[in-house]
Amino acid sequence: MSGLRGDIMNSKTAVLLSMLLAIAGCATAPPLQLTPGANNVLVAKSDPGDNYEIIGPVSGFDGEGCGGFGYKGSYERAITSLRNRTYDMGGNYAQIISLTEPHLSGDCFYNKYVIRATAYKKVRNQPSPTPIVEAGEEKLTKKLRELKKLLDDDILSKEEYEKQKTKLLEKGF
Repeated sequence: MSGLRGDIMNSKTAVLLSMLLAIAGCATAPPLQLTPGANNVLVAKSDPGDNYEIIGPVSGFDGEGCGGFGYKGSYERAITSLRNRTYDMGGNYAQIISLTEPHLSGDCFYNKYVIRATAYKKVRNQPSPTPIVEAGEEKLTKKLRELKKLLDDDILSKEEYEKQKTKLLEKGF
């Protein structure tokens, strides 16, 4: 009887070891490398500027499964995935919209990092120049100072100065 008991114990041990090896095999992250060229893809939360045009939505992710049945993703690998996918779309900038980290959901620890973004492609090297717009009061002050200088330099008479000043004050600038 001890021989039968030993065989059963060995069978249980073998089954248990097989299950552990299967689980351990599932828990290994698959290889993920940056695609050549994807290293030029910039990833940020900020707006890329008007020298980029939108290509479309893109997501990067890493991780799989529930708890020990899968592998826990990492932020770095999710960024690598995002850069690769953006590059595959022809983009060179990804603006992050949202990030979902691994989390507990019900009785499962969801292992996946998901980064949602908008892919952009650079269309010009420099953004459009931003015009400098002065506030209304600053414009008025500047015009009044210019007018006063004309009076001080004897280019305008006192009455011409007063007339122009009144016009400016009525117009607002």
